[in-house]
Amino acid sequence: MLEFETRNLEEVKRWVMTYGAEAEVLKPDRLREMVTRELQEAMKHYSTVVKGKMAVTASFV
Repeated sequence: MLEFETRNLEEVKRWVMTYGAEAEVLKPDRLREMVTRELQEAMKHYSTVVKGKMAVTASFV
């Protein structure tokens, strides 16, 4: 478990996301919600299935 103070939750969200499924935000609730929304958006890009196989497409912004 890691605890620290910050003024920028957006940077912390990005940092936490680099750990993927190995990390879970417990608090604050606002950061947990930010990570949840980000993951939900990512799932929209990774949930396409075609004929029982994953469709692989890459898009970079």
